[in-house]
Amino acid sequence: MRLDEKEVQQLLSKYKLPSGLIDYSSFCGNIDHVFSDVADPYAIIENSKSSSVFKDEEKDTILAILDAIRNEIKFKRVLIKPQFQDYDRTKNCHVTTEQFRRVLKELRLIPPS
Repeated sequence: MRLDEKEVQQLLSKYKLPSGLIDYSSFCGNIDHVFSDVADPYAIIENSKSSSVFKDEEKDTILAILDAIRNEIKFKRVLIKPQFQDYDRTKNCHVTTEQFRRVLKELRLIPPS
């Protein structure tokens, strides 16, 4: 499973903070939610801390992307939070857009180029 550039942009807009940083902690929590017994993906998006406003079509796309990432993470049994923590020098659970992309590339969720 690899994300294309449009899907990566949608992920970035979902988790981007007003400061421009990416809230990877929310991303990791969302992805790790797959290991919970109950997961309502629509509630996850509705209750998101994201400042972005999504149309229904965009919500469906984001849900599909997150579901694909969850399945890949579950299949590979990858711990994703430590990857982000390597870039989070201030320990505030935020990384830059480029660092977010870099982690997704390291996890082979997006193409290396």
